[in-house]
Amino acid sequence: MKKILNFVKSNLILITLILQPFLDILAYAQNRLRLSFAGVFRLAITVAIPLYTLFFTKKRKKFILTMCIIGAFSCLHVLNGFRVGYTNMVADVKYLLLVLHAVLLAFSFMFLYEKEELEKQIQNALKIVIPSIAI
Repeated sequence: MKKILNFVKSNLILITLILQPFLDILAYAQNRLRLSFAGVFRLAITVAIPLYTLFFTKKRKKFILTMCIIGAFSCLHVLNGFRVGYTNMVADVKYLLLVLHAVLLAFSFMFLYEKEELEKQIQNALKIVIPSIAI
């Protein structure tokens, strides 16, 4: 069990990138459902990885500041929606979360890993993801 946790901890970006095409396929298969497993799983990733980064990064203050800036822009977006009048607030917030997913993960991984580790994991992930998408 400890080996698995260490592998996940040291290859978090690799695992996350490899999961994305499969979550896309699952989301497409569940597109008629109001709540899909792929959407819930992505939301869990969007919350869990920044929280993990918060606890394990050495640059905690800079990370918190970055997340606060992203949060402020998100709040301003929602407030602007109230200003101009929402046609569908739930759809807008859902779309906002879809956009923030990539941004939050990118900043989390930047604070969590050194450049060399990031490059190595991304290169390895691309070796798996590109053939998966092609198939």
